Amino acid sequence: MNYKKKFILITVFLFIIFLFLPLKNCCGGELNQDIIKFVDDIYSNYAQQNFVFIYDRLYPDIKNILTEKKYVEFQKKNFDKYSLEITEYKVNEEIQKVSVPDELSDYIAEVNNVNVTKINVAYHMSFTNGGGKVERDIGKDVYIYVDEKEGFYLLWNPQIIE
Repeated sequence: MNYKKKFILITVFLFIIFLFLPLKNCCGGELNQDIIKFVDDIYSNYAQQNFVFIYDRLYPDIKNILTEKKYVEFQKKNFDKYSLEITEYKVNEEIQKVSVPDELSDYIAEVNNVNVTKINVAYHMSFTNGGGKVERDIGKDVYIYVDEKEGFYLLWNPQIIE
């Protein structure tokens, strides 16, 4: 095979690799790490019962219908009532770009052309139920609204409180 054909073959091969390589994750590597750190901070503070920290990171339209007081009281009540403990949380590094989930679309003013990512978090939960201690490993999808100018917001369904 002559050099010209080898060059063309290698060029096409590299083009295909670079074309499909970004599809592994929705965002650039640095942005992915920032999203992972954001979700890690959310779960670290959740496990420590720092609910104000989490409320501050909720999407603004959600905060417009859910007060900080109501959110914090709801979370605190559940932690206290069930002696809830969250440990061993791990944020998956695979991030997917998704559309706004149906259960959250009522709480976001603009659902078209928005940048929403989904990332899975696994954690160990222990709580009391009927006097006995229950232990469970949980996997949960977390939705993050990515705003190029403002940063990241947690998307959380406030209907859970009602």
